[in-house]
Amino acid sequence: MDYGVTTIQNVAQVIHKDLVPSTPGVSRYRPTDSPREAFVAVPPRT
Repeated sequence: MDYGVTTIQNVAQVIHKDLVPSTPGVSRYRPTDSPREAFVAVPPRT
């Protein structure tokens, strides 16, 4: 079941849109072409 990954990706996109542009504290969070890279706890799908 991939619903967990999908949910995290959706949340990541929302957080990125709302916080990253105006919150310096989120500098550690660097979204790339793959949102999964921002969450180490999420294993890549095989």
